[in-house]
Amino acid sequence: MNADGVSVGAWLAFGELAGPVLVVMLGVGLLAGMLQTATQIRETSVPFVLKLMSLALMTSLVGNLMMGGWRILRGGC
Repeated sequence: MNADGVSVGAWLAFGELAGPVLVVMLGVGLLAGMLQTATQIRETSVPFVLKLMSLALMTSLVGNLMMGGWRILRGGC
């Protein structure tokens, strides 16, 4: 495998592992911002706590599936 193939494989692995987490964080941040705007709460810890809880929930629910994909990329180890 040449350097280009390794680079593409690394970006694909990054996208598969970090993509779902980033999409969830984006959605939670957007919803938290809309909630804060509607209620006029200007507390900065609200979105942080919501994102932290959603990250913990997502990791516990689908973390094993994400790592299963990583094992496939590594060659079935």
